[in-house]
Amino acid sequence: MSCRLLRRVHSAHSSFSIESRRRHGAAPSSCQISARYVCVCARQVRARPVPFYPLVAKMTVPDDEKEFIDQILVEHNTRRQRHSAPSLEYNDELSEMAQQWADKLAKQAHISFSELSGVGENITFFPPDIDAESVVEHWYQEHEKYEYETPGWQTGTNYFTQVIWRSTKEIGVGCAYVRKTHESDEDNTSCSNGSVCKSMTSLISNGKLASEGDKVIVAFYRPAGNNNRSGQFAANVLKPIH
Repeated sequence: MSCRLLRRVHSAHSSFSIESRRRHGAAPSSCQISARYVCVCARQVRARPVPFYPLVAKMTVPDDEKEFIDQILVEHNTRRQRHSAPSLEYNDELSEMAQQWADKLAKQAHISFSELSGVGENITFFPPDIDAESVVEHWYQEHEKYEYETPGWQTGTNYFTQVIWRSTKEIGVGCAYVRKTHESDEDNTSCSNGSVCKSMTSLISNGKLASEGDKVIVAFYRPAGNNNRSGQFAANVLKPIH
């Protein structure tokens, strides 16, 4: 990794700047300085995933998708009420980000998580005719495996705990559809927030290959749930009251 150091060097014949970059404490392995050239020093570091920087833009939500998204919010809040959690509010910015991530999944052809700072994520693909209640219930049904007597991160329950996480306040939703290969963008169907549902050729989730036409749902939450610091699960995942 290159390091940064600005220094002014004067000689009888020249005056120049030498620039290198220091980040995260990394030190150069070698650096040669001459009066006419700037030396760039670097060393090899462990590869890291490329970060996701969403570009938020205003888009119009088609009526049918708006109804679907509105109902997803209703279904979340119905279940949150059972666990003494306050209602979520729909956030346009989060929804734009969720749609962009759904589009990205279409291009890379498999499920992954954006790991946006401070944002929780529920991502799954479903049959194309899935309704909002079934989407949220699919995530919520993990409650059957959650042990309230030993609060904390538990295998196979993280979708449920994010749905009802008490301190989460906002939600945004995006979707995309699995399409035939080589289908033109003009033939793609509009999706959540009016963006185009990109073509997906081999979407993989939970070890399964998606079928043509399957609907991918991306839900982003803020603040993120599933914080495994001491006491967080006990405070945010409460037993149902009915």
